[in-house]
Amino acid sequence: MFRGVNFKQRLFYLIVIILILAIVVLFLWSGSDHDSLAETTNNKVTVDSQTVASNIPLPLPSIQNCRMHTNDCFNIYRCGYNEGDKISVYVYPFTNYFDEQGHQVSPPFSREFYDLVMAIKESNYYTSDMDKACIIVPPLDMLNQRRINVKYAGQILNSLPSWRQLGGKNHLIFNMIPGQSPDFNTSLDVQTDKAVLASGSFSSSSYRPGFDISIPISNSLTQHYLGEQNIRKSTKKWFLLSAQANYNPNYRPTLENLAALRENVLVLNRCIKDDRIYSRCDGELLSYKYPQILQSSTFCLVIRGVRLGQSSLLDALMMGCIPVIIADNYVLPFSEVIDWPRAAVIVREEQISNVYEILTSYTPQEITDMVKQVNHLWSNYFSSMKKITLTTIKIINDRVFPNSAWSYEDWNTPNIPPSGEAKV
Repeated sequence: MFRGVNFKQRLFYLIVIILILAIVVLFLWSGSDHDSLAETTNNKVTVDSQTVASNIPLPLPSIQNCRMHTNDCFNIYRCGYNEGDKISVYVYPFTNYFDEQGHQVSPPFSREFYDLVMAIKESNYYTSDMDKACIIVPPLDMLNQRRINVKYAGQILNSLPSWRQLGGKNHLIFNMIPGQSPDFNTSLDVQTDKAVLASGSFSSSSYRPGFDISIPISNSLTQHYLGEQNIRKSTKKWFLLSAQANYNPNYRPTLENLAALRENVLVLNRCIKDDRIYSRCDGELLSYKYPQILQSSTFCLVIRGVRLGQSSLLDALMMGCIPVIIADNYVLPFSEVIDWPRAAVIVREEQISNVYEILTSYTPQEITDMVKQVNHLWSNYFSSMKKITLTTIKIINDRVFPNSAWSYEDWNTPNIPPSGEAKV
């Protein structure tokens, strides 16, 4: 390869190769699972066009001490227009935004954002009258921060008539994947003033209790396996499985050592010769289909990567595998209402070497009950963007009208319909 070139040229080629390998490694770890939200929707929808003036100022940064029942951040009096104890939600029309030179500065609408908007419009919460809306959802798809320009996103928000009127109050922003390299912040980097954030990777320090809502990260690339939950295996070949492709590499030696010592533990990685999202490999010997392999294990590891939130959590729920969540300070999805220890095992990162002993302390009956709870959470709150969206709205509704809010049992008891209302 290097014949006919001098030492300096060889050194240059070597540096280039090292840089390319470093970029590939960073890409694989930084999370193709994380960023697997579908790029665009194929649905034909009517889309408005707006120009964003270059002199529009950015919104103020988000206020850390915001709470739902403080008028400084949320106008509760806008929520009394509907009959009964139900909030009203307005969604702006689908809109593409352009700068003054005619370049589009908003991302194409993802399939997830389209489903989110349609879930609201087809629900009993929807109102077409923005002036009578308790909650207003902007027309900008911010589900994946990697697809947006943070500066333009802020200007687009500040260009909305309702935003200028309310300073972001009563606006709800959905964001599953916050942060970008190298910082990977646990909250959306767009300045959002007094808006409520429904985000997928909150830490205990970035989450505002009673104001923000922690939502899951959906993996659109595995969602077409939904039908396979009906053919889940009743017998489990593995006791503990790690099939996540993008967890913190510092934990890999511990897990591989555990798998070497225990025949009922399987640790899989991305395949060297087949790097597709649907494949996992046990070294270079065996290849397994993902996410189907998850249904063959009782417990499935969900470990923090560069972001706290992981789409592998929903993959485990989808396939009926009890998630073992190892992500310190992670605010679990809908934890305001969901009792996660009934469906998952939460292990501190410093205890990862003891995870097998922790799991073997659960009795067969406790495991059976947890699997039942996994199925309950998946089918009622996480199995589609519609369920995720309406669960988010329902939580806000319960905050605004606490006297008619669902009880703990309504949210967490399988097969018992909530009092006075159908499941989300």
